[in-house]
Amino acid sequence: MPHLRKRIYVDAEVQGALIRRVIVHWAAFAAALAVILGAVQFFTNPLGSFDEHLALFPRRHGLTFIVLILLLPAFLWDTARLTHRFSGPVLRLRRMMKELAAGEDPGELRFRDGDFWKELGDHFNGIRARLVQAGELCEASSAVAANDPKASNGSH
Repeated sequence: MPHLRKRIYVDAEVQGALIRRVIVHWAAFAAALAVILGAVQFFTNPLGSFDEHLALFPRRHGLTFIVLILLLPAFLWDTARLTHRFSGPVLRLRRMMKELAAGEDPGELRFRDGDFWKELGDHFNGIRARLVQAGELCEASSAVAANDPKASNGSH
């Protein structure tokens, strides 16, 4: 059975930047949509006053913006889930590289099903295997268990 993620938001720097970007794009889209809908409304009745158009706008287009607002959390959740598929593996790789640089054997790096950049894990494992073969690494008592997704505390 594949190990399911318990946390979606694991890398505030990377995931936060992408989520902020989605919010900016969403806001730009909403503003552009408001301008376009306002222009269309004006051209359907060019003799109407600004106040009339302003009063009519929410009645005509309110539902559109309610739907748009309701979609934002879904967009953000999906962005967080998607970005976790690459930020989680890189976070794990970074932690294991730090252990490797300290001369400890962090164990084999395994990514979850659906993660991006699995070849990074393969390259890391090749480097680790050469270091183990050369006798360059000392066994860390909990390193293998700490990097096993099934034994981890769900941090990614």
